[in-house]
Amino acid sequence: MSLESLIRIYFNASKIPSKDELVKFDGFDQLEKENAVERFLGKSWDEILNQIPAGGFGTQCDIEELGVMEPYGLQYYLKSYLLYCIKNEAEPRYENETVYFLIWTLKEIFRLRGVEVFTVEQRPVIRQFVVSLLIEIQDVDDDETVFPFVKSMKEYAQDILGDPNLDGGV
Repeated sequence: MSLESLIRIYFNASKIPSKDELVKFDGFDQLEKENAVERFLGKSWDEILNQIPAGGFGTQCDIEELGVMEPYGLQYYLKSYLLYCIKNEAEPRYENETVYFLIWTLKEIFRLRGVEVFTVEQRPVIRQFVVSLLIEIQDVDDDETVFPFVKSMKEYAQDILGDPNLDGGV
């Protein structure tokens, strides 16, 4: 089964997250949570997907807001970015800022919150996404003056794949 099919099957929440499902205002990361509400509240995952600019430039803040979302909101909106990253064929993924910031954000989510914010079924899909990226960039020059994101992407991807709880039964 294709990675796109797996994303659509296992990141399949149909209801747009409510404010409480999106973020929990608890005194931490207030600015980021306010930004998440402003950027995402009331929008469908496909609206977010269609708002990602070509080349992915300018998406850093939006992607970073995924890290403060409640599990339902995170799982719902991550679908937009995963699909963008596998379907954007205008340039190599290692030159795309959105791909870079998504890998970094996933690494940080796993480090700070653990893989448990994703369902057991979603975890191997994330693993497959990361592996597909690593396969694409494995032979790309790590020289940061040539491809500034590649070396970091490889490191972040290895951090993600190093989590033993990421395996699952897809």
